[in-house]
Amino acid sequence: MLKEINSKFSEVEEGQDGFAFSLILDENLINAFILDFVLIEKSFSVREFFSMDARYAPMLDQLNLDMIGMVFPALLEEFGAGKAVDVMFSLSHSLIADKLKDTKATGFQIDKNGNFRIILNVSAQMLVEKFEGKGMYEEARSLFASFTAKGKLVVKEVSETEKILVVLPKSAEVSSVKILKPDGEEMVMEQMMIVSALNVQLEQAIKMIPAQELPLKNLPTPKELECLGFSLADIDLSFKKGYMEMTCGYNFVDEPSSPDVCKGFYDAMRSGPKTVLDQAGDMLEEASADPAAFMEKKKKELEDESARLADVTSKRKIREDKKEEEVVHTEEL
Repeated sequence: MLKEINSKFSEVEEGQDGFAFSLILDENLINAFILDFVLIEKSFSVREFFSMDARYAPMLDQLNLDMIGMVFPALLEEFGAGKAVDVMFSLSHSLIADKLKDTKATGFQIDKNGNFRIILNVSAQMLVEKFEGKGMYEEARSLFASFTAKGKLVVKEVSETEKILVVLPKSAEVSSVKILKPDGEEMVMEQMMIVSALNVQLEQAIKMIPAQELPLKNLPTPKELECLGFSLADIDLSFKKGYMEMTCGYNFVDEPSSPDVCKGFYDAMRSGPKTVLDQAGDMLEEASADPAAFMEKKKKELEDESARLADVTSKRKIREDKKEEEVVHTEEL
């Protein structure tokens, strides 16, 4: 979840050139996006997803107890072979927190050395067809799992003017799993099988992922910035606890590359304050000529804008309610 981060811009050391600008990107930037999925109690049907595209039809045929029974043999004994299976996935933290004690919420973390960790918590409800071909399902298992992936960010200096951000994957594992029957009985053997099988696959997958190199190219300098006598240079990244800071230095420019652009830029800067004053003067003149009409005009503008915003909000609410109804209908099935 979101937390307080004591971020601080780097100070320029004595004898060091200053920065054109500094930008801090903290964990909360990523975690705020993740919250949209974690705080909403919605679930997604695998069978419904695959049925949206005819290309996934073969995968739909594999969603049955004959295939699932290879991993959960007890299900074959309980429900019999050949029955269709559906799986409902959810990232809702409230559904997982009660089952996996001391599990941290889904999110992203980074330390001062560039080491990062991603935690992903998932809950899944396995449904088995009650009567073959009838489309009615009953709960067979509830699964709660927490995945952890770790890596490292490194800034590699290739030359005096070129740097590369290297993303190094380090590990991925299932940190905890709980599988429950509808009556609440914990399936210990199934948990051990799932953890063992997934961790073997994740370990092999991490070994196959190469380090990713992203060039840290200097930002293009706007021609208007050259008119002020400098250009952007020496972009860099540094890591702190909970955030990273991007800094960009500068070089002095003796002659701008586009003198014509600078002429228009200087004219705009000189005329800017006058334009603002002229607009303010026109508004004051209109208000003085007929204060009642002026106030009525401004009131109508505010009402129109308020009505427009209310209409946008109402349409958004209708779309969200419709999506909510579709999810509830799916869960009832």
